[in-house]
Amino acid sequence: MWPVGDGTRPNIVMVVADDRGREAVGCFGNPIVSTPNIDGLAARGVRFENAFCTTAWCSASRSVILTGLHNHTN
Repeated sequence: MWPVGDGTRPNIVMVVADDRGREAVGCFGNPIVSTPNIDGLAARGVRFENAFCTTAWCSASRSVILTGLHNHTN
């Protein structure tokens, strides 16, 4: 297991990439695409396997992630 800073707070890495679906990485079952670093992070952490967003995965969705507000209030 990787070190977790001072042990009181978790390290969180969120990977956001435009035009990359969950089927485009090895840790979600793609046998052709080689993504060893992302697969390693996924093996040691938590993966969201059933998540949805209210708009396309673009700047509108990223603004929701960054602010915590719904699109219509952002």
